[in-house]
Amino acid sequence: MKVQIVVEDGPDAGATYELSLGESYIGREDDCAIRIDDEQVSRRQARITVREKGFLLEDLQSKNGTFLNGLPVERSPLKWGDRIRVGATSFLFLFFRDDKVGTEKDAFRVVRDATSSTVMAAVKVAASPAAARKKGPDPAERERAAEFGNLLQSFREVIQAAKDPRRVPEGFLRKILAASPAERSAIFLLEDPGPTIRILARLSRPGAAADPPFPQALLLQAGREGRGLLARQRIEGEGGPKTHWVACAPFRIPGGMAGVLYADTHESEKVLLRDDLRLLTLAAPFVALSVLSFAAPAARPPAPAPPDEDDLIGSSPAFREVLRTVSAVAPTDATVLVHGESGTGKELVARAIHRSSPRREGPFVPVNCGAIPKDLIESELFGHERGTFTGAHARRIGCFERATRGTLFLDEIAELPLDCQVKMLRSLESRKIQRLGGGEEIPVDVRILAATNKDLEAAVAEGLFRNDLYFRIRVLEITLPPLRERPDDIPALADYCLGRLARKLGRRFKGLDDATRKILAAYPWPGNVRELKNAVERAAVLARDDSLGPEDFAFLKPPAGGGGEPAQSLAESERRAILAALERTGWNKTAAAEALGIDRTTLYDKLKAYGLAAGKVEKG
Repeated sequence: MKVQIVVEDGPDAGATYELSLGESYIGREDDCAIRIDDEQVSRRQARITVREKGFLLEDLQSKNGTFLNGLPVERSPLKWGDRIRVGATSFLFLFFRDDKVGTEKDAFRVVRDATSSTVMAAVKVAASPAAARKKGPDPAERERAAEFGNLLQSFREVIQAAKDPRRVPEGFLRKILAASPAERSAIFLLEDPGPTIRILARLSRPGAAADPPFPQALLLQAGREGRGLLARQRIEGEGGPKTHWVACAPFRIPGGMAGVLYADTHESEKVLLRDDLRLLTLAAPFVALSVLSFAAPAARPPAPAPPDEDDLIGSSPAFREVLRTVSAVAPTDATVLVHGESGTGKELVARAIHRSSPRREGPFVPVNCGAIPKDLIESELFGHERGTFTGAHARRIGCFERATRGTLFLDEIAELPLDCQVKMLRSLESRKIQRLGGGEEIPVDVRILAATNKDLEAAVAEGLFRNDLYFRIRVLEITLPPLRERPDDIPALADYCLGRLARKLGRRFKGLDDATRKILAAYPWPGNVRELKNAVERAAVLARDDSLGPEDFAFLKPPAGGGGEPAQSLAESERRAILAALERTGWNKTAAAEALGIDRTTLYDKLKAYGLAAGKVEKG
C-alpha cells in the first residue's frame, strides 16, 4: 500500500510526499517528513499515523491550528481524498493498494483537481494481468499486458495534453477503438431521478454502419450492479434486429453519480472477448476522472466550494470561536443566521456549514436577496408556472425546489420586501412552497442559512423586517468579526491569498517580509477579507519580481503613526481609509466602494456613521 500527500496550494504546489507505516510529522523542523518553510506553521505542527487498517491526523497543539476539510481538528481519522491545511499550504491525502484494480481509489491518482485545476501527480495504475500472478511465463499474456500498459499510458497523456477539456472523453474513446475490435464506444451517465441515461460522448469507427439504439436495459443493469458485463444482444436497427457483442464497464464519481463505459460490435464482423471487457474495466477509472474534472457542469457532482472560495482562514481567539460554532451547528438541521460586515466571509461560513452537514451531498444554492429586482424575487425563490405573467414562457423551478435535500443560503435577507417576507415565513413553517400561478403546494426538504450585514433588530423596530420572521431565522446565530478586530489573522490570510495567486499566475513568490506584514496588519481594512484579497492580487499582478515589499502595497496609504503620538482608534483608521479612497476617486462613491472592496450600500452606511454623507470634509 502506498500513502501519499500531494500539495494542492502553497509555495510547493504539485509536490508529492510518500508516507511509510508509523508516524510522520508536518512542520518547520528539518526532520519532519513534510517540511514547510512557513512562519505560520509550528516546528512540529501535526502528525499523521499510518497503519495497515487506518490513518490518523493529530494537531500537536500548534499555534495556528490544523484544518481538515476546512474545519479545525485536534484528532481525526483520515479517508481517501481528505484535504489538510496548515498555514498557507493545503494537501490532498491519497492511498493506493497495489493488489486491486478497477476501483476509483486504487486505479488512479488525481491528475487535475476539478476545483483548483492544479496539475497534480502522474497517474498510477496497478494493471498487472492475471499471468503475472501465475507460475511460469506466458508470452501471449505478457504481450497483452504490454499492450494494456501502453494504452493506459496513452490515457494519462490524453489527460495531461488536453487543451480543450470537452475533447478528453472523446480522446479516450478513440484509444479504445484503436485497441479493440469494437465498432463504436460511448460514455453514459446515469442521473437521478429515474435514473435517466445521458450520453456524455460517443464515437464510431470510420466506415461503421449507421448507429442502432443503445441497449438501455443493459446499461442500467451495469450501473446499478456495479460490475462489468459482456453479453450478446439483439439490437433493433436499420434493416431489422442484429446480434451485437456488448461490453459495459461501470464507474462511480464522488458524490454518488454512476456511469458506464460502453463498447459494441456486430457479431458477423468481429467478437468482443473478455480481454476487451478487461480493457474497458481498466479504462473506466480514467473515464471517471475525465467526467469529474472535464465534463460539463451539469455532469459534475456538486462541488464543495467555488474556485475562489475555499477555507476559513484564521487562528485569532475571535475567529476560533467562529470555527467552533460552525463545527457545533453543522451536524444539526437548524436555521442559522450569520451576521457580519460586507466582505467578512458570510457565504464562506455558510458553505463550511453545508460541507460538514448531513446534507453535504445535496446542492448548495446561494441567493443574494438584495441583487434581485423586487418584482422578480418571488419567482426566483418559489418559481412560477407558464403564462403566469408576461414573459413567463415556461415553468420555472425556484431556489427552494432546486435546493431539495440540500441547503438554501439567503444572503442579505434584510433586503427582502415585506410582502415576500410573509410568504417566506409561511414556507419556513410549513416546509411547503407554492409556485406563482400554481395552486398546488409542493413539499420541500431544505435547510435554511441566512446572512445579513444589517442590524435586524433595528430593522424590526423600524417596521422594515417582520418580527416573526426574524425570530424564525435566528434559531442559531454566528457573528463574524471584522478583519480590523483580528489583526493577527491578516498575515496568514495574505499568505494564503498569495499562494493561490502564485498558482493562478504561474509564478513563484518569496512571500511577504516583516515590514510588509506590519503594514498589512496596521491597515484598518474597511472592506474586510474581500478588500485584503483584492489588495494582494493587485500587488502580485503588478509586482516586478518575485518579492512583495511595502512599495507594492503603497496604494493602501495607511494612516501615519508613531513619533510618540497615541495610536488612533480603529474607527478613526477606518474613517481615514474611506476618506483616502474618496479623494483618490474624486469623491466618486461607486469607484471608492470598488477600491475599498465593499458595496455602495455599505459605503453609504459608513459615510453616514462617520458624518461624511454631506460631502467633502477636511481630514483633521
